[in-house]
Amino acid sequence: MKRNFLCGLIASVSMISIGAYADPVPDASSAALTTKGYVDDGLKYVYKVASGISDGAVKSLQNIVGNAADPANNVEATGLVKRVTDLEKNNGYTAGTGVVVTPGENDDPSTIGIAVPSNATNGTKYVFQADGNGGGTWQAMEVESTWDPTFLTIP
Repeated sequence: MKRNFLCGLIASVSMISIGAYADPVPDASSAALTTKGYVDDGLKYVYKVASGISDGAVKSLQNIVGNAADPANNVEATGLVKRVTDLEKNNGYTAGTGVVVTPGENDDPSTIGIAVPSNATNGTKYVFQADGNGGGTWQAMEVESTWDPTFLTIP
């Protein structure tokens, strides 16, 4: 009797709980997509932020970014676009003491290098010694290539 009761109890619990495993939303419904809610929330957030931007803020950003040049109408680039264009042309590089700028040709960029002395000896190491006034000179640097093995034992 106890065994029949126990089997009946297990069978009835299984029958009652089968509803918990049923899918209440058919798969064809968009609500069954678990990521749809995240995407919808994200799109609503982006729309809310974008619609809150004033025309003045957009115009201010446009002024900062600037416009591209239009050579056909004799219009120069403005804002950040002009700065980038100038950097691409390397107009901002200036040679100075110890620095040499070699202009590029056509679309090749300029190169910036170190202006070592014209009478530099091959294999000689140089160091730039500043004079404190924005200038300086290149000095040959003595490089020790051999060592006295007893230098640590000499008092």
